[in-house]
Amino acid sequence: MSSGELRRAEQKARYSRWRALIEESRRSGQGPTEFCRARGLDVAQFYYWRRVLAREDQEEHTTGQFVLLGQDISLHAGDEDSALELETADGWHLRIRPGVDKETLRLVIDVLRPKA
Repeated sequence: MSSGELRRAEQKARYSRWRALIEESRRSGQGPTEFCRARGLDVAQFYYWRRVLAREDQEEHTTGQFVLLGQDISLHAGDEDSALELETADGWHLRIRPGVDKETLRLVIDVLRPKA
């Protein structure tokens, strides 16, 4: 393995590690400081990697991939014709009517999300 290939492999491992840690922090319900302290992580590094990975995700979004922007889905009832509409870059068009079951919506979004 050349030194360039080794560096790329190490970088990919770092990205994967931090992506997993940041996802774990989201699911933990802890704030970043508490999460990092409990795991012996540097909080400044955590914020750095969260920013780097968010920027990378945004770049993927602009190249035509679907990105879920938030985990908490809150739809409010309005008149019968009101709906939230989502259109993905790869052509899926979803009309989400008020009162939709949140878990069903999450399942649909997970199915449409590109697989890595």
